[in-house]
Amino acid sequence: MLHNSAHLGPRDMHGDSDSHAATRFGFAAAGVGAVLLVAAAAWISTCAGATAGGLACGAPERSLLALAAPAVLLVAGIRAFARAYHASRQRENWRNWQCAALALMALTLLALTLALSMLART
Repeated sequence: MLHNSAHLGPRDMHGDSDSHAATRFGFAAAGVGAVLLVAAAAWISTCAGATAGGLACGAPERSLLALAAPAVLLVAGIRAFARAYHASRQRENWRNWQCAALALMALTLLALTLALSMLART
């Protein structure tokens, strides 16, 4: 079905691309957080036994590795909230950015729970 955009105003066309931008931003931030969390889990799992004194196996290094993913997700969620606020001030569709921000905040809590459980096991 062909879509006739002649009846759509500039805000409608901008809102559609803005929803795609919010979706891309949310998925990109979630992907980076997931990669960091998996990498931290893999790294921390090698810090057991005889290799515990090796590179980046001290308590501060393990903590930084484990908390990198929640930190990235938290910053991305705050950025999405800022974009939602900016869009609402511009009288644009802010709901897409707020949904992305809320999803990123929920993922932050999940990643923080997983990171703290990784640290408790070591």
